[in-house]
Parts: sequence; structure tokens; C-alpha cells
Amino acid sequence: IVPPTRKVKVAVYGVGEVGVGFISGLQQADNVEVVQLFNLQVDAEDLRARIYKSLFLDKEMVHTHDHTVSVREEIDLEGEVEIDGKPVALRTLLEGVIAPESKIVKVRRNQQMQVTLAEDTREAAARLRDDVDVVFFTAGGLLKERDLLAPFLKAGARHVVVSSTSQAADITIIPGFNHHLFNPSLHKIVALASCTTNCGVPIAAVVEEELGAGAIVGALIVTAHSKTNSQQVGDKGSDPKEEGILNNLILTSTGIREILTREGFFPNIGEAVDAFSVRVPVEKSSLLVMMLQVQWAQGLTRERLREVFRRAAASDRWRGIVRYDPDHDGSKVYQNSPAGADIFGRLINVWPSPWLTDRQGRRRSQSDLCTLIIPAAYANVYGYGQQAKRMMQVIGQHLSKAR
Repeated sequence: IVPPTRKVKVAVYGVGEVGVGFISGLQQADNVEVVQLFNLQVDAEDLRARIYKSLFLDKEMVHTHDHTVSVREEIDLEGEVEIDGKPVALRTLLEGVIAPESKIVKVRRNQQMQVTLAEDTREAAARLRDDVDVVFFTAGGLLKERDLLAPFLKAGARHVVVSSTSQAADITIIPGFNHHLFNPSLHKIVALASCTTNCGVPIAAVVEEELGAGAIVGALIVTAHSKTNSQQVGDKGSDPKEEGILNNLILTSTGIREILTREGFFPNIGEAVDAFSVRVPVEKSSLLVMMLQVQWAQGLTRERLREVFRRAAASDRWRGIVRYDPDHDGSKVYQNSPAGADIFGRLINVWPSPWLTDRQGRRRSQSDLCTLIIPAAYANVYGYGQQAKRMMQVIGQHLSKAR
């Protein structure tokens, strides 16, 4: 997925962790620009604090002026650059072209985001800027209702991307897996699915690229998931996702199960899927272990499976989305990872096809199924924001063609 030739202008509705992760990861070269922020009764200074306190950006990069939050990063080019391996002072090369007092910098990030207060989506839609192409909708409890999302389309936005699964969506897209199916005429509301799904689906897709479509016949996914905004210091209610985060490991569900069994994803997986998420008191990155029961894998070894993921990480399709770490570290190392999935190569394993026996222990035949164990980390704020950026770039490629 490459940057579009036309800049995509985005409004973000709901500037929580997901919105901040998206904003923090955008660079000039991406050709995606956030121009408007919607939040309930939160002023520009508070939004500035949310952005820099994410620790993805230095405090000095984030500024406010009136009702605008800006993010600007400059790289000073006053020093020497290299040409054919030889150091050269850039100012010397530009002598006579620029004034002596001119400042020479490379602008890496430059976002000017208008802060707009709105009580609900209809008020936000009524105040939507005319130049917005896409609304990135991240307000958790409102993602499922099409009536809450449609006003943005009526107000002039070309598309709405929601940061979850949603019955309101026309299609669910995992960038890298099925973004080629995006049709701008048919898909006005796009669901990006969950951060866990954006880690697990690429892993399963790489396996089926190697073994063939339909090779996966069962899956078990377990994650150690960082805390979310639904959790606070004290208990809020009976829902496990609302239990207090301190001194507590919370076993709950994850949306990847429903996605894996959907038509158009993995044709032979059927109902043989389970997925569990353990909420843990850490921030911004999570761990996943995916166990896949597969067919057509005779002769597959852990060394070959490692090589499969090593090649995938370097391929045009998965570069940046799947990364291969030959070793592994604790989750905090991956908080700033731009990938959907950071594969732990050393921990990959292949359980060979078992021999089937009768009750007396006599071997009868060897099963043609084996089990793959693939552990990974994922940055469920920054990395997920990068997946959102990739979706905006896909939309932007179609907008560029329509010009």
C-alpha cells in the first residue's frame, strides 16, 4: 500500500487512544492529513495534552492556537549531508540561492487540526468541513449504528472508516489482506475491525499463501491485551471489560473469532475457532499466540515456517504490516511498531501430524492435520493507527483516479 498522489483529508471523531495513535503516526510523505477533530466538550489544550502524553510525539511538536491543534516536526539540515559518500555542507551548495539567514529544514510532520465541539454525530456532521474526504470514527459505543454514521456522508464526506467491527459497515477491510476489494461506489462505511484482528488475520493469510487457500481448518487465539479506555482503577459494572484494571487479569472475548469465520476470509475454518483475550495492566502493546490447525502441510518444519514469515515480511504485499523478529522481547519494545503483527520467530513451532491409535495403543494411521504455533506482538494504539492510515491511503488511491 503506497501513498496516493492526492492528499486525503480526514476528520477524526473521538480523540481517545485510537484517534491519538492514528494522528501520531502520520508523516508528510504519507499524503494523509487530519484537518478536523471532533470531541465532546474537550478544548484544544486538552486534546494537545492527549496527543503528546501518548509519548509517541515530543511535547515540543504539539501546539495550540485558538481552536487549532498542530503537530509539526522539523529535521535541521544545517549540518553536513553526504553526496556519493562525501560530506558536504548543504548551505555551501545553496550559496547564492538562499539568504544567509534562511533556515534549512526538512518538514517530517505538519498537521493543522481544527477542534470542533459537538454534542452528537448530527451536530458534528453539520459542522463538518467542506474539504473532508474521510471521517475516522473511533467513539466506541457509537460504532454500530448506521444512523449515527450516515449524517457524515450526507454532509459531504466520501467515506466513514470505523475503528472496530460494525453491522453498519458495507465491508470489513484488513489492510494487506483484502483492501483490493474496496469499491468506492459500494463501500461508503468501512469497518477496520479490531487491533487483534489486524494482527491475527495477516498471520493466518501468510499461512494460507504458503499452504493454499482453505488450508486452515481450525484456530485458537489467546491474547494478553493491554488495558483499554473501558477500564478504570475501580470496577464500573458487571461486564468483564469494565472491571478495574489494577491487580486484576480479566478474561474476556475478542472480535477476531467472528471475523475469521466470515465468508470471504478463510473458507475451511468453519466453526472450529475460539478466541480469548486477557486484559492486563499494561499500555499500548499486546501479545498474541495463534494456534492453527492446518491440512496440506506434510513436511512443514518450524525452520521452513520461520522462513515463510521472514519472506512475507520482506514481500510487497506484507512489508510494514507483518514484521519478523528472529528473537522476541517484552511487549513494551513494540509500543511504537508500525506493523499489524510483529512475529516472534524463535517461538514459532510446528506440531507434526499425530499418529492415530486404537484403544490398545496400536497405530492405525497418521492424521493429515498438524498444528502451527505462531506468537506475535502488536501495538494496539500506534500499529493500529498505521493500519488506519493504510486504509486512508487505499481510499486516496481511488480518489486520485476519480479526479
